[in-house]
Amino acid sequence: MDQEDEQHNEIRKEYKNPLEEQLNYKTYSRLMRVCFAILVILGMLQTYQQFKIKRERVLRFL
Repeated sequence: MDQEDEQHNEIRKEYKNPLEEQLNYKTYSRLMRVCFAILVILGMLQTYQQFKIKRERVLRFL
């Protein structure tokens, strides 16, 4: 039983997750920050355009 456990542990040590090197936590969090920043900028642009249209209507009314 002990030998099987030792062999299993050795196999476990040798195994490397292929995604671990490509997509580790640092790059994932950096990517998510960039996506969030893009979404925030798009939202700001959209609200700016909406208020621009409302401003033009108010100016036309005056």
